[in-house]
Amino acid sequence: MAECGPGYCPARLRWSEQARAVVRKLRACRPPWASATLAGHSSGKMLQTLLALILVFSSMTAARAIGMRVAGRWMETLHTGLKFSLAAALGLLIISYSVFFLVVFGWASQVAFWILSGIVVLILIVDPTCRGASLRSVTFWIASLTRRERLSLAGAVAYCLGILALVELPVTSVDELIYHLEIPHRLLESQGRYSFQDNIYAYFPQLGEMLFLFGYAVSGVSAARLFNAVFGLLLAVALYGFSRRSLSRADSFFAVAALFSAPSVLVVASLAYVDLVFTLYGFLALVLLLRFVQKRRLIWAVLAGVMGGGAWCTKYTGMQLLLLLVLIGLVGHLINKRKEFPWQLGMTIAVSLMVVTPYLLRNWIQTGWPLFPFDLGVFDLDPAINWDKEAPIRISLTAYCGTMTMVIYIIARRTIAA
Repeated sequence: MAECGPGYCPARLRWSEQARAVVRKLRACRPPWASATLAGHSSGKMLQTLLALILVFSSMTAARAIGMRVAGRWMETLHTGLKFSLAAALGLLIISYSVFFLVVFGWASQVAFWILSGIVVLILIVDPTCRGASLRSVTFWIASLTRRERLSLAGAVAYCLGILALVELPVTSVDELIYHLEIPHRLLESQGRYSFQDNIYAYFPQLGEMLFLFGYAVSGVSAARLFNAVFGLLLAVALYGFSRRSLSRADSFFAVAALFSAPSVLVVASLAYVDLVFTLYGFLALVLLLRFVQKRRLIWAVLAGVMGGGAWCTKYTGMQLLLLLVLIGLVGHLINKRKEFPWQLGMTIAVSLMVVTPYLLRNWIQTGWPLFPFDLGVFDLDPAINWDKEAPIRISLTAYCGTMTMVIYIIARRTIAA
């Protein structure tokens, strides 16, 4: 699809007029996989949408079961909503990496993804926590709500139905056409063996895109988009659970409504974007880091590192988030006037690096730069990669990380001195 492809510059990439040309070309020439979503709501399309719903929510429930198996014993003191979101986020991280390794080893075929979906269903059947216990607890919770709170819940259900309807709209978003859905399509088409020489986005961390690939392979674009919507649902549950520590039910409902009524959330909730994915992992990392500041238990620093690594596996912005988490931990230590240095924060950094390392290794092997497209000035770029080594990108990354590291160093010195 040389004529109607992503439209990247055949020369070295730059971000000015060529970027606008890309947008015009994409909107004028929609790829076949995107055009297929324009089909009417036939019975076949409805069945595909139903399959997408079953796949995505089964994956979320199975992910929760996986997360509880891995770290459930340390979550018992958390609110039920926060515990549910944390376990599901951990499980979805594991499922995403399962897809990642299928891609890396060239096994990303349609058959492999149907087998993976079968494993998800098997977890639902085998795990006792998935056999009605969660449904009963939700039923009891709904029964305990007041009439006004049930009206708020009905509004949330209507919101979700609206998102479900928007998911079925044609693919016209530039980011979906260039990156979030284009790359999963190419990977599925080549069983993970596609060489992205012109598309720099193919080497970004791809926790979200791996799940989009899973959904796309089994049930098309709708399932890919619904995976993003599920992360929005988990974010709502996590925010509700966290706010219940200090707010009433009504105020917690309002906090969730305030977030999800934001125009930016309304726009991205029905698209195959990764903003809600990043927000969930970043929020959970912050909540766990604050819990570490209060309790000073190593497990909370480790779990904060896992969630921070999940954010980094979604966007490079997670690297900046990790530095902010360490900074918050040090400031919290100073505020609480504790004597021992919070060495556990080193585990937060180490665990985050361990979580994101497979993506860094992939980039290093395939492009020569671990943080591609960011040039660290140490590694050589593979000549086959079509990318202009622009100095401002390296300078901005170095300036930010250098400044944050210096601030952390100064506060750490004060912490040790105190």
